[in-house]
Amino acid sequence: MSHISIIRRSFCVFIIPAFFLVLLSGCGGSSDSGYLIPPKVSEEEILQGIFVDSPVSGVTYITPEHRGTTNIDGIFDYEEGETITFLIAGIVLGRTLAKDVITPLDLVDNAEDVTDTAVTNICRLLLFLDTDGDPDNGIAIPEDLTRQLAGPGFKPQDIDFSDPGFDDNLNIKTLIIKLNQAGVFDEEERTLCTPEFAQEHLAETLLLYGLVDLEPVAGIVFPVVNLNLTSPTRD
Repeated sequence: MSHISIIRRSFCVFIIPAFFLVLLSGCGGSSDSGYLIPPKVSEEEILQGIFVDSPVSGVTYITPEHRGTTNIDGIFDYEEGETITFLIAGIVLGRTLAKDVITPLDLVDNAEDVTDTAVTNICRLLLFLDTDGDPDNGIAIPEDLTRQLAGPGFKPQDIDFSDPGFDDNLNIKTLIIKLNQAGVFDEEERTLCTPEFAQEHLAETLLLYGLVDLEPVAGIVFPVVNLNLTSPTRD
């Protein structure tokens, strides 16, 4: 073996291990470097709330960290301090600070009670869309409404719940016609309920969940018997 070969082999034996020692000391030997030890990600506590006018399932919800659909009990995920937005087939119902129980009353700025026009019309739409038409067992929004409502003539962004002429809104009329023609509901034809029915139903829900004091609201008769202040579940 030549003298040159011995020098080359010695170089490989001593220099290469030394290189890795330097690399390790610079990258992974110290927890301060952050290269080999990934930084700890603080996990925020995931909370759960419920969207009710009766528990409402099938509503899309969006927060900065979570997106999903309310389940059969109206439950959604959120984190403390987040703003949550509720939508149905592109129709924005409203947004509010996420909390344990949210009702349509929370989705309208400065709404004082269930007789607020926008609150009433949100409830009317929810009740109209309930699959079986019986809100006492929960409100279940049909699946695939976006596809059912696709096509010309329906612009969800143009629906204004605060409009006193809500019933005459072209997009609401289109929604009603399309869903009835598609046979989405059990009945042959369905229309929006009266404002009074929607208001009374929401008032009962607020009372059921202990979200309102027994103070009189003009035109609303609160039930006074068979009250259960625990969260109801669907059959």
